[in-house]
Amino acid sequence: MNVNLVHLPTIRLELVDYRNKRLGINGPMRLGNAYPNIMPSSLPRVAGAIRGGVGGEREIRVGITDLRAIAPLEEKHFKTVRWEGHRVDVMRVGASFEQAEAAIRSSDVLGLSSHFTYESGVIVEFMGFAKRLKPGVLIAVGGADVRARPEYYLQNGADIVLTGDVKPEELKSPRGKRIVDYRIPFGELAKPAFDLLPNLSRYVDSHDGPVPEGVPTPIAFVYFTRGCFRDCGYCETAGTRHEMIDLQIAELMARHYKDSGIRTLNIIDDNLLLGVRKYSGGKVVGTNEGARDKVISLFGMLGGMGFAWEFPNGLEVGLLADENGRLDEELIRALFYRARNERGEIVGAYRLYFPIETFEKREGQKKLRELAVQDEVIRYLCSSGIPEIAFGVIIFENATRGTFDRTKEEYARIKSIVTGSGNGGTKARYTLFHLAPIATYRGRTDYSDPELTGFFYTPTVRGTLSPKERFELGLEVSLEVDPVNFRSMVESGAYRYGKYSPE
Repeated sequence: MNVNLVHLPTIRLELVDYRNKRLGINGPMRLGNAYPNIMPSSLPRVAGAIRGGVGGEREIRVGITDLRAIAPLEEKHFKTVRWEGHRVDVMRVGASFEQAEAAIRSSDVLGLSSHFTYESGVIVEFMGFAKRLKPGVLIAVGGADVRARPEYYLQNGADIVLTGDVKPEELKSPRGKRIVDYRIPFGELAKPAFDLLPNLSRYVDSHDGPVPEGVPTPIAFVYFTRGCFRDCGYCETAGTRHEMIDLQIAELMARHYKDSGIRTLNIIDDNLLLGVRKYSGGKVVGTNEGARDKVISLFGMLGGMGFAWEFPNGLEVGLLADENGRLDEELIRALFYRARNERGEIVGAYRLYFPIETFEKREGQKKLRELAVQDEVIRYLCSSGIPEIAFGVIIFENATRGTFDRTKEEYARIKSIVTGSGNGGTKARYTLFHLAPIATYRGRTDYSDPELTGFFYTPTVRGTLSPKERFELGLEVSLEVDPVNFRSMVESGAYRYGKYSPE
């Protein structure tokens, strides 16, 4: 049987008729970013698992069609939606669906990934297109958004909804619409099918924007742990079992990436560091020496193989300190090792997403340590000269004007640390994310269009502030604290990292 996995176009949003003299906005502005030169995060891994699964290549032939990579600069108007009295144009970025006709016609099964709610409209449209072209084709869909709301996909064209990993034998079953929950052992995920991507040199970007100069490409996604027992209500994997890959399998996986031509790793673990500490009531009370040593060995191996890497999902930075708040310098040096190879390219860590989450009521978030511990981590990283740090604060729907004032003050304080005399050349950006309806929040959007469930504008009308007030207060903080990134996002929809002079 033939299985074809399709990486669909993403979307780009433009707030067409927004004007704000105070913010210097006099015309269309971008809402969020779209980086089409990003390798599919899960499809090569799914393809590899299918090829290594029941029957292997003898019974299931697998292919990948990447519509983003085929035409990364191609844009087509998808729809127009209304948000708080304003017009938002939604553009589909990538090749047309017609470019996947051959894959559809030759398929017994089509496999799709849907990780973001805001892209689900494109997924649904493509499923309809595929069913009209070949009514008998079986469509299987997996990904983060599918886990959160499987019935939505069953109702809108999917035949099989995968709330865990792919189960190859399920793809050969003709029975009716169904939800499949299955977890693939780590060993079966060790060899993503990079050979099915026709041109690896296309994959030069990260979800956190273009990479710094000196970072080698192509760039691929990888994870060495999965799951997180934390109970953060806004997180996709909260309350799941945490496990870490065996070091022998990790080495097998890393060598496969290297042999396939991958030069840089986007490490997207749910919570890479969770296993290195011991807990009581969710709080750190000690160190798990075995898991800590395993992480240190893992990153020593990656550096020895010559990889560069970043942490676009972030790290639980509080775990970089022990139960007494002392920095674990050996662990930090392993994670953020950096050197140059004979070609002058970066080896080791070049970027970290640093999840601050909130400056308010931090004691209610078990994973958040005292601000003093957080500040020490920032000082250490900047003195080491990591090229880029992306700080992130979540704006919850109960935010007040005081929330934005506090965020502005604290970001200004962090900025003074980053730009202080010990800075080794680190650039940073300071971002406010509105709470997108992820995990248990996915059903809480107050807008009918899924495209309005992004991070750069509020997706709900609940709260003491209106959606537009929260949006504009966030823009004001961004403009004052991070004018480089603010202007780049508004004008081009691209992240930028600024190197600022001390105030």
